[in-house]
This record gives sequence, structure tokens and C-alpha cells, in this order.
Amino acid sequence: MEKCFLYSLFAAAITLLTTTALAAPDPDEAELELRKQVWKSRAFLCPSKAGNFPSKEDESGAPRCDDGDSVMFNALLCRAGDKRGCKAVQLSQDRDGRFWRSPEKRRLRPEEPGGLTGGETTFSGDHAVGLMVYFGHTKDKKAFRNWIRWIDGNERCLTFCGLMPAGTARYCKNDRCALRLGDCQTLILLGERLSVGVPFCSADPIGQIPTVTNIAKTLKNTYDETIGKFPIQPPELKLLRDNFDKALKAYQDAMAEVDKLRTKVHALLVRESRFPQIEKALSAKLNARGYSRHNAMVQIMMLEDWGHGHDWMSSEARKIARDEPLNPFFQYVATRRGSKDSMLKPILNACPGKDDPMQLRRQWSWERDSEKKEWLNTMYWDCLFIAAMYEEKRKPPNAVSGKVPVLLGDLNGAIASATRNATDVKAILKEIEELLQAVKQPGKAVNRKIDEKKTILKNPKKGIEKKIEKKKKNLFDPNPLNHLP
Repeated sequence: MEKCFLYSLFAAAITLLTTTALAAPDPDEAELELRKQVWKSRAFLCPSKAGNFPSKEDESGAPRCDDGDSVMFNALLCRAGDKRGCKAVQLSQDRDGRFWRSPEKRRLRPEEPGGLTGGETTFSGDHAVGLMVYFGHTKDKKAFRNWIRWIDGNERCLTFCGLMPAGTARYCKNDRCALRLGDCQTLILLGERLSVGVPFCSADPIGQIPTVTNIAKTLKNTYDETIGKFPIQPPELKLLRDNFDKALKAYQDAMAEVDKLRTKVHALLVRESRFPQIEKALSAKLNARGYSRHNAMVQIMMLEDWGHGHDWMSSEARKIARDEPLNPFFQYVATRRGSKDSMLKPILNACPGKDDPMQLRRQWSWERDSEKKEWLNTMYWDCLFIAAMYEEKRKPPNAVSGKVPVLLGDLNGAIASATRNATDVKAILKEIEELLQAVKQPGKAVNRKIDEKKTILKNPKKGIEKKIEKKKKNLFDPNPLNHLP
């Protein structure tokens, strides 16, 4: 009896000790919670009439902002679950669908620099990567469609387009913003994910598609740069110009289902080729330490989020993490399918505690060479981001499935949509053709208008009588291009 009692007492003691040990918090975890409060209190919000948003501060200090990379970092914050990051990206898009570097840049609308050197472009390929992360996470179909339409209508690259040929689409109005190798294929996968067509992209890594929208927008710009700059514009042409955007949108809406289907078909080819995965893995492998390597790791994370991961792509991420063990973001991308314990020590080593002095908030630390200790000038948003990623519970989907979806139903729907809108499309194309004919000889119409004004000035009575006769003639001639004012 006594032995049994002692045994029970011993077992109870063991259970108590085990339970206490399990319940004891990890001191590093507890420290992380304390530091998060410090980072929240120190993180800088750029004051803007467009709405305050997460940002670096200028080298001269707050309240001046260095918001040139705002979209990329806020997209990552959004991906980590911070709604302030999502809002900042959302506020960086204007009514035309164009994206700017930040909400404040969108408000100020700075001029695009000329040439291939000097000056900050209004957007860039790096920020486009941020947008892809953002759209993949938020699934904001409307904003993505508007962005794609803006790119499609924007002038194409004509000078130096990196590894891409002349005629490549651009993210801004400078050729430094030309889409990069692999961008179109990633946009195709994103378009398939959101059920939005990407009309200017194909599965061909170095080939893009000329579109009616781009040709029409180029025509409109030609009008604006010729007839649009004359002090007197023929009313009939001005009416065509004023209705142009509405007509073009009707055309885009009519072709949306066809573009969506075509993007799905190209997505099949892209998935089979594994080109985006190969390109991102090679970028991570070949890029030197710094922002280029960081961006490649962001894209590996993004493709895995979308279900397009692959073993050899993950293998490259693990090699990068071993090369830079002090970078907790690289540890995250490399270990997120399993234990993320390797992240915690680098986070606490890099991100300041309450007793550490606050320096200029100038760096998103994870895009810098970890050995250079740029985290001393952390913007704190990078620390909040990486803490959220460490605490993230979800794991990425498995690698790409080889299953080919059935597209017959989609094809029938696309044909039906195109048929319903055929009349609208023909009318729009006719308007575009009429405007083209007018733009070919803009001077003739304007010269007639100027001669008419001169006649009125010399002989007001005769000039007025001439106008009356012209109005009468117009009643019997239904074609406005035959009697431009």
C-alpha cells in the first residue's frame, strides 16, 4: 500500500514537472513579443494628403519621406497580413489604372524622366513584382484588370529594352520600365489565377502580342500630339476624340472573355515549360547579394504561394539561405514548409530592442547584404513584416499539378460573348478608322477653319452668309468627314 502511494506521488510529480516545462514560454519568443511593441511605436508613416502610409524616412529625417520603393515594401506588408500595406498599394493606383511608386507620387504625378539614364522613373519592374505579390494575395480582380488595360494602352518600348525586343510593353512611360524576361509568363499565371486576360503576353519568353488596344491608343496619342494641339479643332473630329475612351472600353469589354481564354491556354504552356520557375531559380542563383537576390527570393515565395513551387526551385532557396544565414527572410523562404526555428535568432539579432537607440529609418534590411549590417538603420516595417512571416501558420501548396483542365466550356462562353458584342466591336473599329483617316491629313481641316475665320474678319456679312450656305449643304450630306468645318 505504501509502495503504491509512493509510486502515485512520484508519477504525479513527474507529470507536474513535465506540464510546467511544456507551459514555460520560450524566452526568445517572449522577447519577440516585447520587441514587436517597440517596432510598432517606432515605425514611420509618411504624412500624405492621399493618406498616411508605411515608408522609409528621407535622409534628412522625418517628416520627409523616401517613398520611392513604397509599392514593393507595402505589398510585402500586405502579404504578411498588415492592412496598412494593402491600403498603401491600393492608393498608389490612379483612375486610369496606372500605378505610381507611392500614394504621394500618385497624388503629385511627377514627370517621367527622359532617356535611359538619370532621374527616377515613375514605376519599375521591381515594383511590378510587388504588385504581383499583392494581387496574388488580395485577388483584387478589378484593380488588376485596370492595370493590365493601362499597360496594354501604354506606348511600347522602342529603344533599349533590356533582354526583350523593341515593342515590349512597359510599366511606365520610360523604356527603363520595359517588362523583363519572365514577366509576361508570371503575369499569365496571375491572370489565370484571377480570371483576367493579359492580351499583350504569350507563352513565348521573348515574344509579345500587338493588340488593337495598343494600336488604338497610339492613334489617339497621335491625334493629341497633332490636331489636339491646334487652337481650333474640327468639331466632328473632337466629338470622335471625346467618345474614343468610351468606345475603346466597350471594345475591351467585348473581347474580355476571348482574352481570358487565350491567357488560360498560354498558362497551360507556361506551366508545362516551367519557365517562370527556372527564371526565378536562376536569378536567385546568379544574382549577387543585395536587392536583386532579395527580389528573386520574393518571386520564389510568390510562385509557391500560387501553387507553382518545384523541388529544384526550393533547393536554390535553401542554398541562398545557407549563404546568408543572418537574413531571416531568406530563412523563411527556405524553411517555410517545415520548421522555421532558424528564423528567430536572426530576427532578434537584426531588429532592435527597447534599449537600442533609434537611427534614421532608411532600410528594408532583408534586401541588403546581411554582412553589411544595414539593419542598424531599419525602417521597423521590415521587422514587423518578418515577425509576421515567422508566426504565419499556413504552409504553401504542393508543387504544380500536371493535370490539364478542360477548356471546352470556356471556349463556348468566349465565342458566345464575342458574338453578342460583334456589332459593338465593328462600330468601334469604324470610329477608329475614321479617326485614322482624319489624323493622316490634320492640316487640311485646320487650314480651312483658319481661312474661314479670316474671311469673316475681312467681310463679316459675307462670312456669315457663307457659313449659312455650308450648314444647308451639310443637311444633305450625312458623312461629316466630307464637310469638315
